[in-house]
Amino acid sequence: MGEIVHALERGGYVTRRPDPTDGRARMVVLTAKGRRLVRQAVLEIGQIEARWHSLFRAAGYDIDLRALLEPAVQRVSSDPDR
Repeated sequence: MGEIVHALERGGYVTRRPDPTDGRARMVVLTAKGRRLVRQAVLEIGQIEARWHSLFRAAGYDIDLRALLEPAVQRVSSDPDR
């Protein structure tokens, strides 16, 4: 995790700050650049989901793909053997 945070910090997406409630800890906080990237990612994810939804609808399936997949993702995420 430290390597990922360090890479994001080098890229200017996050910064580390002292935790005001624990002098030994550091908080990882999004920078303005990081917040812009998150907003862009959310928009693009929405576009991807809309495209898949239209493809399923065109194939005769009117389903909420996110609602269908979220329980499976949660199950995989909580599986310690994955």
